[in-house]
Amino acid sequence: MRSERGSALLVALIIAAVLLTATARLYNTAYTEQRSAYRSYMRSAAFYLAEAGMEDAAQRIENGEFNVDPDAENAEELLTNYHREEDIFLGGGRTGEKHVIIRRDVGTNFYTVQALGRVRHPDGLTTEQAVQAGFELIGGLGEESTSSGGGPGYSISAGNNVRFGFNGGNNRVRVASYDSNLNFGVPDWDTNSGFDAAVGVASSQDNRMDLGNALIKGTLRTGGGNPRITTNSHDERGNTQLYGPDTEDGVTFDTNRVAKDFAEDMPVPTLPELDGTWNQIEVDQNDNSYRNQRVVALGAVGEKTYIHLPYAFDTKNNSTITVAGDVILNLDRNMNLNGRLELLPGATLTIFVVENASVSLEGGDWPPADFRINATGGRDVQFNNFDVFTGIVNAPNSTVRVSGSGGLGRTQFRGAITANQLETTNSIDFFYDVQTDGGSSSSVADPEGAGEVLELRMEGWKQILPSDMGGLVDSLDPIIDTVL
Repeated sequence: MRSERGSALLVALIIAAVLLTATARLYNTAYTEQRSAYRSYMRSAAFYLAEAGMEDAAQRIENGEFNVDPDAENAEELLTNYHREEDIFLGGGRTGEKHVIIRRDVGTNFYTVQALGRVRHPDGLTTEQAVQAGFELIGGLGEESTSSGGGPGYSISAGNNVRFGFNGGNNRVRVASYDSNLNFGVPDWDTNSGFDAAVGVASSQDNRMDLGNALIKGTLRTGGGNPRITTNSHDERGNTQLYGPDTEDGVTFDTNRVAKDFAEDMPVPTLPELDGTWNQIEVDQNDNSYRNQRVVALGAVGEKTYIHLPYAFDTKNNSTITVAGDVILNLDRNMNLNGRLELLPGATLTIFVVENASVSLEGGDWPPADFRINATGGRDVQFNNFDVFTGIVNAPNSTVRVSGSGGLGRTQFRGAITANQLETTNSIDFFYDVQTDGGSSSSVADPEGAGEVLELRMEGWKQILPSDMGGLVDSLDPIIDTVL
């Protein structure tokens, strides 16, 4: 009996030891995973703090808030002029710091900005991320402004009709302009939208421009007919609204901004003549490189590439299309594009498609003129399932349908559309880029006080090692802001 009790005790001790070991391992695993999650969160938070610092610096440069002597003798003298530090409470005992250092090249309007984000956890863990970019104010220091001063351009032009879907509340269609050279190429309705957008219909018949309850900052032009508008809603969001910077207070639909002078030429797009600088690729019918792919690479950096495809160009959902250099894609059949488009710096993509085109592509912050879709066969062109599309669509004989977001978010179509008929559903913001046809940019303050029109351009963005600027952060006396 004593032997049996001893054996039972031994077994119990062994089981307890096993359970204790398993518990310790589970605790260690959970602790390690929690630690890893902390590190991942803190890296992301530090990166976004650095990016926020970069955007803050760009805004201050553009607004002329960073004023230094352009005749300073050396870069070190300029370096000490601006170092901003912000302390930020992130919750859960975590705190953050945002450090921004701006250097200006002597005698120029070119600025180098470095921004560092630093996040501290209450247990002592610290993470840093840093980014760097160059910014240039074009047109200052006694030079002539490079803004070209063009007039309003067509966000939408149609030969036969335009029909904006009627959507209740804030889910209406909105049309305005923006400048892709400003605000990192990102339009925002409330902060940087302008009045240089036009909607045009060539038809001379009434009601061929059916505007629903659209909100338009710009002008309307027809070939002689009257647009159809909505005016009987008690909620102004249910009515058609048209106004400009000169519209009188209290006027919701400015008839002075409607003209019957639409006379735009809308020819069918044709392939350009290709010289010997183009690398011309004829894809074989049995080559499946462009059939239902998830990853597609087009072109090469610094080169011009022409690709003739004898079959349909399809990509899978969540695919990525990367473009390098200048690329022309000539399709004999239809295309069905899904996923994300990435244009590398300096890249352009021009597509010619004969049959139907379905586009569900995300991206990007490049100028719309860098991505063009030309529908040459008069077949339908459909845009859906996207948040942001940036490009120019030339389909003068086609029906173009754009389906926006039906939820809380708003779909952005940045660029321009030429069609025979245009139809929209759900909430969409159409933004025309004033740079498309050499339009003028919004003016900003001249930091030298000369009153010139300046443009802010960014170049050379990159992520850098925190150590590349850590010594400067610690050695300079900052201007300190506290953000709770």
